[in-house]
Amino acid sequence: MRSPLTSGAATIHMAALTANADLGWDLYKGLGEQGANPKGGNGGTYKAVAGGEKLYGFVVDFLPIRNKLQGAQVKFVIPKEGVSAMTEPAAIRSASAIASRWSSMI
Repeated sequence: MRSPLTSGAATIHMAALTANADLGWDLYKGLGEQGANPKGGNGGTYKAVAGGEKLYGFVVDFLPIRNKLQGAQVKFVIPKEGVSAMTEPAAIRSASAIASRWSSMI
C-alpha cells in the first residue's frame, strides 16, 4: 500500500479514514497486523502486485484498469463493503490554448 510519508494521496486518505469513528486508527493497526507494508506511492504498489511480489495492493483505480486493458495480469476489485473515494486537485492555466475544453471536463 502507498505510504503516507511519500504519497500525498495516501496522506489525505489516511486522514479521512482515521477521522471516521467507525474505522479510526484501528483500521491501520489491523492492516499492520495482517502484514501491510506501506512504502512509496501508487507506482511501487502496483508494480509489486503486477510483478507477483504481492497478491493485492491499495492503489488509485486507473492503474490496474488501464494496465489490464493493455494485457497486464491484474484485476481491479471493489469489495462488497465498498471503497473510499477522494478527489485529486486539478488546475488549468488560463493562457492554455485548450483551457475551455478542459474546464468543461473538470
